[in-house]
Amino acid sequence: MRSANKKKGLSLDIFWTDKDAVRTVESTACFFYPVSEKTLYRKIGVPVDPLSVVSRGNRKISAVSALLLTCGGEEFTLENVHSPLVAANGANMLRFDDALADINGYGAAFILHDNVWGTNFPLWYEENAAFSFNLRRSGEVAD
Repeated sequence: MRSANKKKGLSLDIFWTDKDAVRTVESTACFFYPVSEKTLYRKIGVPVDPLSVVSRGNRKISAVSALLLTCGGEEFTLENVHSPLVAANGANMLRFDDALADINGYGAAFILHDNVWGTNFPLWYEENAAFSFNLRRSGEVAD
């Protein structure tokens, strides 16, 4: 995690090197548990309430560019630079039911790597990887 005097907010960088290929299913996620009264997704530049996803829509996993958080009356943006897939109520990302996920109470998991479904990620991943997250007050521009 880094915060420089010239930069506003906090940044979290996650990286791994020399990862061994694992011949079984695996998933790596970064969990955030914000104390938030309200959480919105930013999808294609538009705020979307995860609690308004239609029935039979994907209420568990979405591709987003940021989480928009309201905490103590202040608004914050948690930007995910390299990992767009987020699972609301992250601990239950593989629970396939039609219930709305409680992102405000149970947080969110950004999926960094996942070969459970055999889509979008290599089956035997053994590459280096890097991911960045930026947290700042909404309206503040990162330097």
